[in-house]
Amino acid sequence: MVEQLGNYRIVRRLGTGGMAEAYLARHSGLEGVDRLVVLKRVHPQYANDDEFVTMFLDEARLMAALSHPNIAQVFDLGVQGDSYFLVMEHVRGPTLETILAANQRLGRAGLPIEVALPLLLQIAEGLLYVHEARDEFGRPLHVVHRDLNPTNVMVAYNGAVKLIDFGIAKAAIRVYETRQGVVKGTYGYIAPEQLDGKRTIDARADLFSLGVLMYEVCTAELPFGPGTAPNLLERILNGQYRRPSRVNPDFPAALEPLIERCLAPDPDARFSSMREFITHLSEYMASRRILPTMVALGEFVRGVVPDPEGMEPIVVRRVAPGKAAAPRATEREDVTQTVNTVASASRAEPVPDGDDEERTVSNSAYRALSANAEAAPSAGGVGAGSASEMPPPKRSLFVPLAIGFLLGLVVFGVAMAALSSHGNMAP
Repeated sequence: MVEQLGNYRIVRRLGTGGMAEAYLARHSGLEGVDRLVVLKRVHPQYANDDEFVTMFLDEARLMAALSHPNIAQVFDLGVQGDSYFLVMEHVRGPTLETILAANQRLGRAGLPIEVALPLLLQIAEGLLYVHEARDEFGRPLHVVHRDLNPTNVMVAYNGAVKLIDFGIAKAAIRVYETRQGVVKGTYGYIAPEQLDGKRTIDARADLFSLGVLMYEVCTAELPFGPGTAPNLLERILNGQYRRPSRVNPDFPAALEPLIERCLAPDPDARFSSMREFITHLSEYMASRRILPTMVALGEFVRGVVPDPEGMEPIVVRRVAPGKAAAPRATEREDVTQTVNTVASASRAEPVPDGDDEERTVSNSAYRALSANAEAAPSAGGVGAGSASEMPPPKRSLFVPLAIGFLLGLVVFGVAMAALSSHGNMAP
């Protein structure tokens, strides 16, 4: 396995796809600032294939232009030898496909509605941003994902939902054009207009895929059956599927019109935009007091797909004394020193001088360290509480006593001088 790609040290291989392979990697910055990232590299056998390379660079160009909380961010594009690689955000959590499979193994017919709807809302908000995205000059990018399915949705353990893999997305800034008659997408999720290859594809194709996803998330079944099902294309083109409430009796009947409009074979019969879908979904959630927060979703994900390495570890890299690359501002030195001192005190073993140390600290431990650091005294006063919270300094009694004594002497001297002057006056 490759050990280094550019400035990124490989931690482990994550997986491989049709045209690329993915690695978890670490980028080490100055002053112990590290970042875990995902590297997506073109397979060596395709490094000289102009078509594959063009598609890969199209994805890099598109994702670099997108910035939204529900889209996995692209940080950089690199090349090593003949192979290009993308530097992407590391999402700590499973794919939606993994979550659905784990939930089904527990014998459940879909995700709980209070979990499913906030998840779907985040997906829709990410797609809305994509559909309305513009370039730096304000020109519409006309982006359509075209391959929305559970493998391309990741859910972090904190409940954040991220869309990934825009490899076949349609966009105005693409160089590569799909050949006529070639179907792009995943059978069972793609819209009817993507199947015939003759009609123009727009944002409403993603609405169809979102309807399929909503059906699957809430019932644990696909509306038209899996991609290998007989007569699949016929059922998609004719809009033939069982009502979700008949598959899962717990599915709210009031939500069926949303799925029905999304899965309409005719794009004109669907919601006019992702924004309209979000409006209807949000209104239903508000009427049932389902909060659009990430908390319940994150807790659910950790329950069905436990994090093997613990909840949200924070990598803390301490720089040993004498190894700082550059002087810091006084405030930064005070805070760093306080946190490091508390961290060292909380461990049994000391940090050897001259060695860098890298540790993983859980959120609860980090919060404890932060609380202790804020309570600890600091030379510069940063992170040690406001001045109003500090006790007043003790005053010495010597100074006021000495001043009083001297004043007394002065008064006594003046009085004596006055008496002397009075005694010398002529009768």
